[in-house]
Amino acid sequence: MKMTKYVQKIMLFIIVAVMLFSFTSINTIDAKSNEIDEQALFTETITIYNKTTKFDVGFVRVDFKKNFIPEEMYPITFEVELYAEDGEIYIEFSPDVEEFFKDVTIHVHAFEGYIFDVSADEYIYVDVPNFVFKVPHFSRWCFVW
Repeated sequence: MKMTKYVQKIMLFIIVAVMLFSFTSINTIDAKSNEIDEQALFTETITIYNKTTKFDVGFVRVDFKKNFIPEEMYPITFEVELYAEDGEIYIEFSPDVEEFFKDVTIHVHAFEGYIFDVSADEYIYVDVPNFVFKVPHFSRWCFVW
């Protein structure tokens, strides 16, 4: 009698497992395929006050030090965009700021995925390594690694 209940439990478990896997849709997309589930644009609007500030946009973190611009410019709002042009990756800040008192640090995190290429008018696959660079002013910067 005990063996029969044990066998029944095992059979029930197998039936439930088969049902679970047969009704589950497994959808995988190779990262290097041309299929894109979500096409994300890497844009952000940020407002900086006169204090040390860090913010993320896409796979990039930007670090601002306190007093990096003249006091009368605070608070300042930037439109930040990450995109590609002719296969090169750029970060662009608007409005431009001609000169900082202290450099702004840009931390690029490793990223494999799609980014919009404005010259090709399509998303392109990129493989970006980790790296850090400092900028003395804001405008448009190309990622060179």
